[in-house]
Amino acid sequence: MYDSYIRSIRWASDRIGRSGIVAFVTNAGFLRSDTGAGIRACLAEEFSDIWCLDLRGNQRTQGEISQREGGKIFGAGSRAPVAITILVKNPKKKGCTIHYKDIGDYLSREEKLAILRNAKSVEGIKDWEVIKPDRRHDWLDQRGGDGFEKYTPIGSKEAKSGSGGIAMFKVYSGGIKTSRDWWAYNSSKDALCRNVKRHIDYCNRQDPNNPKIDPRQAKWSRELSRKLKRKMQKFDKNRIRGALYRPFFKQQVYFDKGFNDMVYLIPKFFPKNNSENLVICVSDKGKSGTFSALITNVTPDLHIIDQSQCFPLYVYDEAGNRNDNVTDWSLSEYRKHHGDSKITKKDVFYYAYGMLHHPGYRKKFKNSLNRELPRIPMAPDFWSFSRIGRELAVLHLGYETCRRHKLGAPRFDPAGFKKLAFGRKDARKGDGRSKVPDHGTVLADGHPLFDGIPEMRYRVNGKTPVGWVVDRYAVKEDADSGIVNDPCTGTDIVAVMERAVHVGLESDRLVSELPKEFEPGEGWEPRRTGMDEFLDGGGRSQSRLS
Repeated sequence: MYDSYIRSIRWASDRIGRSGIVAFVTNAGFLRSDTGAGIRACLAEEFSDIWCLDLRGNQRTQGEISQREGGKIFGAGSRAPVAITILVKNPKKKGCTIHYKDIGDYLSREEKLAILRNAKSVEGIKDWEVIKPDRRHDWLDQRGGDGFEKYTPIGSKEAKSGSGGIAMFKVYSGGIKTSRDWWAYNSSKDALCRNVKRHIDYCNRQDPNNPKIDPRQAKWSRELSRKLKRKMQKFDKNRIRGALYRPFFKQQVYFDKGFNDMVYLIPKFFPKNNSENLVICVSDKGKSGTFSALITNVTPDLHIIDQSQCFPLYVYDEAGNRNDNVTDWSLSEYRKHHGDSKITKKDVFYYAYGMLHHPGYRKKFKNSLNRELPRIPMAPDFWSFSRIGRELAVLHLGYETCRRHKLGAPRFDPAGFKKLAFGRKDARKGDGRSKVPDHGTVLADGHPLFDGIPEMRYRVNGKTPVGWVVDRYAVKEDADSGIVNDPCTGTDIVAVMERAVHVGLESDRLVSELPKEFEPGEGWEPRRTGMDEFLDGGGRSQSRLS
């Protein structure tokens, strides 16, 4: 509610009173976000007509989705989507009519601006869509009656706090947020040690109330000042550990509450460098516009997938004891529903991972997954989902050591390479032609390395495993700090590439073997809770048939 755009719209609405017109160019996030529901409700209540032209351009997305979003309206300095919104108050009209227009896919910045110049006014934009908000005040990607809400949430705030509520997992958390990735992460352990020591030494010499901020010596933040007021930092090499920084790309991280802005509950998941655990990371309400899930057995970063929410198999207490995180309730429900006492909590864990990869599940509940955490239906064939979920987990955890899909001899010796990229190819676009990425060809420092890379459907956050290799394997230097991160030197990039292809193709195969049916059959009823359950004399279990 403190967003300057929202406050400006609030002021403008009050300023014009009962009659008038307000127009804004703003971030378009409020059109789809779950947190924007209240804003959308207020706008529909206060105005009689709303005209919203969605210029897209969301570059906080990945892969094909990012390409569809098109050019950034305000150039290189903007990553957020942009919308032009015209709000009309007419006291003679009852209710509100919401007119919406999506400018279209794959348009460059110049093409979008040309459309605006040619349109000149609202009347120059054709084919406005009239939107009727649903009961949740969703305007776009409405969830409708897909039945998502009747299934078990993978996690809930009520279950997490211990105040009740049903969920598959007791505890979940975001991944670590360093707020200084260039300082806290590096592919080289030695380089990381040097960077962290320099940062800590500099910060300890500063006055937390009035620090001298030098970006070449430290990345300052308000949270860092608050922590330094309580305690000076001290370097400890034992706090360096492996972490999953992005899909299929690990780095060394300095894991410390004083150095990282937020570690959330990750110390309970991985209290030590060698703590054993499995964690399913999912998109936090689909912020990139596409749902994804990925498993890890090392410390997860917050931005593995959007702002990842992480669901561990185990949680460690302060004494170091390992406790199950899959709820007793969930295990009991699956055993009852399937009449099988052999089902274990680990089987339920892998079942969830299998379900989260099901194409039918993702397609049917796409809009719901973009608005809330997953809910897991009880499929008729539990064991097929659990088995394939386990095989997917083994494959995704072992991406660094799995089999290699032979791509043949590389066309270029990549020794000492600095950067990977996809090739480019001609593609028809409207009445003309343009260059688009060729995902079948990979270049190393501009030279062809491999072509004929097989096509794969499996993606995490919009990119294939090969796409993530191309995205992450580059020598980069931070302009502010001068820090260099080099994941390339000493890397057998041919092996990395061939394993990434294997992971993608094998994931496609396993996903295709998931049973077609992913929802319970006729006669199934959701578990009733609260007053309904009390009046029902205990209610019906989620797993029971009527």
